[in-house]
Amino acid sequence: MKRNWKSVVGLGMAAVMTLGMTGAAVFAEESERETVTIGFAFRSLDEAMTGWWGETERAIEEYNADDSNPYIIETLFTNADLSVDTQLANVDSLIVREPDVICIQCVDTNGDVPAFEACVDAGIPVIDYGFGIAYEDYTASLLTIDHYGAGVAQADWVKAWLDANPDETLYCGYLNGAQGSEQMTQRYEGWCTIYDDPAYKDRISDLDMQYCNFSAETAQSTMEDWMQTFPEINCAVSANDEMLMGAMQAAAGANVSMVSLGMDATATGLQGIKDGLESATIGFDFIKIADRGLELAMAVATGEEFEKVTDISAEVTYIVDSTNVDEYL
Repeated sequence: MKRNWKSVVGLGMAAVMTLGMTGAAVFAEESERETVTIGFAFRSLDEAMTGWWGETERAIEEYNADDSNPYIIETLFTNADLSVDTQLANVDSLIVREPDVICIQCVDTNGDVPAFEACVDAGIPVIDYGFGIAYEDYTASLLTIDHYGAGVAQADWVKAWLDANPDETLYCGYLNGAQGSEQMTQRYEGWCTIYDDPAYKDRISDLDMQYCNFSAETAQSTMEDWMQTFPEINCAVSANDEMLMGAMQAAAGANVSMVSLGMDATATGLQGIKDGLESATIGFDFIKIADRGLELAMAVATGEEFEKVTDISAEVTYIVDSTNVDEYL
């Protein structure tokens, strides 16, 4: 609403890409629809976040193509690549562009607080966009992923597997994401509830947890080390599908069969289930997340009514395994 940006610029450490539907300026001129500019500060573009962003682009294109909508949406996009320092610089670069709202996917719950403070100081509405922040003066919050609950869902799936296989005992390694990330800590703590359940404590053992920074290559190397150190290992649980599939490639290469659980229900993970390399994954409906996120961003940007906290975590979470993978593929 403030400006109609049309260029691609680099500012400081961060490149801010001006995105939106091709010809948005032409539509605005012909229909006199006012332009709303939304800044998106994404935490990364791994397979899951790329899916989220792709669905956001789809939602924006659909909105802009509908002449009954009163605005044309243009976007500014940055990718922190899981670096808090880069995220802070990215948000500073977005603030310079004066969008109508900034949506921040936190890299770190505490480390990203200065980015929110900078938005508030600049008078720009800011949304905690799905990953949680240790700060209460944001304009709005979109709760999309219950990280602890997703870990519990992994634990519950394994409990059901153990119930169905009463003679089996699991020896498990956990592949974590970025060290220091509160969200990854929550995923791991949710998973670890299985070790505290007296009904299963003699049937599953926690061998090790390693941070693999969401890298399939690092996870593959970690699994190779685990198979040497823990020859009994027969279970792998991961904070995302990419790491798990890297680890399962190592296991398959050594002809070792494992119970294996990922997260995000990415195309990689779903194909892994279909191919028998992955047992199950916890998915998040990025279509619904993108649609609801855009609705909230537009409400904030245009002064419509909105709830300060919008919690859609329960309605966007699901489990995929061999029984239903074809529905998602």
